[in-house]
Amino acid sequence: TRTYSVLPAGSETIVTVENETTSLAVKVNGFTDIKIDDELWLSFNPLSMNYYDPHTEKLIVAR
Repeated sequence: TRTYSVLPAGSETIVTVENETTSLAVKVNGFTDIKIDDELWLSFNPLSMNYYDPHTEKLIVAR
């Protein structure tokens, strides 16, 4: 997974990463030393993720 963009946003940084088939926006608390084209390994807690419908772009809420 490679870094596509790094966008500081106040108290957090939004890092967009891509591989051959997927693009993810990741919220990082605070500032980061991650740079564009850095190779990253990701792990995350699925319970902390937001899921969006790809057609409507609306948040999918778990019931």
